[in-house]
Amino acid sequence: MTQLQNVAIGKVLTAMKTGKKPNVSKIMRESGYSPHSAKVPDVLTRSKAYREIVEANLPINEALAIHRDAYSATKWNDFTGEREKDHSIRLKAVDMTYKAHNLYEQNTEKYGNTLNQVNINWDRQGYVSSINTPNTKQLKRKA
Repeated sequence: MTQLQNVAIGKVLTAMKTGKKPNVSKIMRESGYSPHSAKVPDVLTRSKAYREIVEANLPINEALAIHRDAYSATKWNDFTGEREKDHSIRLKAVDMTYKAHNLYEQNTEKYGNTLNQVNINWDRQGYVSSINTPNTKQLKRKA
């Protein structure tokens, strides 16, 4: 671990322990990183030293136990006075699991991006496609 990493990681962990989300770029600049490196916080957060220190200070077993509990989260229903499933917390837990296993990225690599933007233009004669395809018929607008 370099001296810069040691100082920066210490400040990040201190900020995390206070409950604030650390501004890693700002911490990197304060620790002596160049402005160019500080613009890309991944330089620090994806380093081997950072991962080792985070794993040592934030035990994964405790986080997994809390995460596992979120799958069965319940809340009081104020109307009926009974316990019911807390779907928002359960959905967040599932979302975190998908992100942890990189399932979102795998699907886009496997199936490609399924989002397509189509612009539709209307002029006096009707619909004009923004997609430049030959032999496309122009549709007439109904009056």
